[in-house]
Amino acid sequence: MNTLASWRRKRKKLVYSVVIVSALMLVLTSALGYFANRTPARVNVAAGPEWLIADLRSRIERFEASLKESPDNFNLLVMLGNSYYQLGQAYADSGNQEASAAGFAGAVEPYGRALAINPQDVNVRVDRAVAAFRSGSLDIAEQEFREAINIDPTHPKAFFNYGVFLHVGRNQPSQAAEQWQRVIELNPPDDQQLVSTARQWLAQVEGAMPAAPPRPRQ
Repeated sequence: MNTLASWRRKRKKLVYSVVIVSALMLVLTSALGYFANRTPARVNVAAGPEWLIADLRSRIERFEASLKESPDNFNLLVMLGNSYYQLGQAYADSGNQEASAAGFAGAVEPYGRALAINPQDVNVRVDRAVAAFRSGSLDIAEQEFREAINIDPTHPKAFFNYGVFLHVGRNQPSQAAEQWQRVIELNPPDDQQLVSTARQWLAQVEGAMPAAPPRPRQ
């Protein structure tokens, strides 16, 4: 009993630390990289969260106005989703979790419209999964993660983020470990940092899990 209680306390502490780390890692491995590659305008992060939030809200207004004229423009939809995504992260960085969840929730709809136009875009699908996860829409997140992996079973970021989702969102560490093991097996040469982080998470989770359940005494 003492051993089991000790493991539960250890795992509770691990989950709290993972929530903090996962919030940052999910952003860095998906939407921000995609945002930087697809959006020409630059964000002055050094100016502080208030300036950043105002800038992102201005972008959102411009993209939404443009979409009224061109509602099926894939790139505009993705950029609108990206802006909402970054708005959610900006609010998270400022400590406003309610506004953060609303920002991420705002990204889910335009990403979904973009996927209706191009359902094979795995990057957008992973971004939508993460945005749904960060906004509390776990069923949507799981559906999108699974679909992304089904479309491209060699997409390391899909596996990595799905692992974070399973561990933090679903409390399924063993299933999460399988996803991170897949990242290690894929071993993308252009993203060794992702592989290294997957190894660290895998080691943490395996170290926090008991080797076998305690047997009842006769």
